[in-house]
Amino acid sequence: MKHIYNTNFIDKSPKISYYVLGAFITDGCLYKRKNGNTYTFSLSSKDKDWIELIRDIISPTLPIRYRKNKNYYDIRGSNKYISNWLLNNNCVPRKSLILQMPSIPNEYIFDFLRGVIDGDGSILYAKKQNKYCISICSASKEFINNIQSVLQDNKINNSLYERKQKTDKIKNKIIHRNSSLYSVSINSKYAYKLSKLLYYNTTVPCLNRKYQTAIKIINHYESNNVTMNNVDSINMGSGEHNSNCKLSDNDVENILKKWLLFSADKKGSKSKFWRDYIKDHYTCSLSMCNFIIAGTFRKDIYSKIILNF
Repeated sequence: MKHIYNTNFIDKSPKISYYVLGAFITDGCLYKRKNGNTYTFSLSSKDKDWIELIRDIISPTLPIRYRKNKNYYDIRGSNKYISNWLLNNNCVPRKSLILQMPSIPNEYIFDFLRGVIDGDGSILYAKKQNKYCISICSASKEFINNIQSVLQDNKINNSLYERKQKTDKIKNKIIHRNSSLYSVSINSKYAYKLSKLLYYNTTVPCLNRKYQTAIKIINHYESNNVTMNNVDSINMGSGEHNSNCKLSDNDVENILKKWLLFSADKKGSKSKFWRDYIKDHYTCSLSMCNFIIAGTFRKDIYSKIILNF
């Protein structure tokens, strides 16, 4: 069957095209056909609704195949105009280790990042750390460094992590690799800020599962009076923990004193301190405990205790 491709989205709908580019540059593939003159592109995911979304943008007649042994869905197509567009934007064959950031106009950078996150990112609530987190991963350090630069240019604090293990589980497959996997993580109030920039209206194309979590992040912070106008200046504790933290000044002082004694005796990690001495005695999460003992929550009390200890 000859498929009809919609190439107009590339030139006439930049918000959509840069989103689709982000999806393909992370979760898609491009490879030469046997004749050596044309390319086939493909996109795969465990989320069928997302594959349907991308398929309907590119070519509604493309079949969606379910890979039962690998438990994911995919689409494949071949169109010279779309393939050349992908190639010209750094979505090249065997791109994993050499992926480079394409040139994206500033006004569409968060459409692109939304596609990247839907492809190779996550938006979640980390229950153990009691915080919201958005992350993007790639085997290309250069690509992740470029993502970091974009985030920093928009005053979104982030952290870079490197995983050196040689095996990983991706889409229910055990992948053996000799290269590192890099990830950039955006936490707490900065996850709120990024969510607002990614989902600037309710009609943007996106993976619904991740969108729903982003809405939870937005609602959580805005219920605590955090907005895009004050997010950069508001205290970390007030953004993430206002509704959960019921600590008096005496509680904060006691936690700090216990920590100073605990750390002086070198009895273990911060999580062990929280689990053994704080969890059952105070209404205080692990992340809030970390804020207290680091001095980023109630700096006035922290300074007084440190000075007199």
